[in-house]
Amino acid sequence: MKTTVVLALLLPLLLPGCVAAWGRSYDIDAESPDMVVLKYDSHFTSAADMARVARRECARYGRTPRFFAHSHSLWQIETVTYGCTAAGGRP
Repeated sequence: MKTTVVLALLLPLLLPGCVAAWGRSYDIDAESPDMVVLKYDSHFTSAADMARVARRECARYGRTPRFFAHSHSLWQIETVTYGCTAAGGRP
C-alpha cells in the first residue's frame, strides 16, 4: 500500500522527465531510408503529431510513411514505428 501511494505521488513529478531529457515532447529513436521509430510522451503530444514527424522524416529520403507498429510503456511513453515506402508503396 505504501509503495502504491508513494508511486502515485511521484509519478506526476517523473513524467516530464522525458521532455526535459529530449528537449521536446518526442525523440527520433531510430531512422533510416526504410523506417523511422519515434518515442513520445503522450501527455505532451499526440499520435497525429507523430504521423506528421514521420512524414517529414521519410520525405527526407523521397519516401512516404506507412504505419507499422505501436506500443506503450507503463510510464506513458509511446513508441511508434513507420516504414518509409517509395512511390507506389514499395520499400
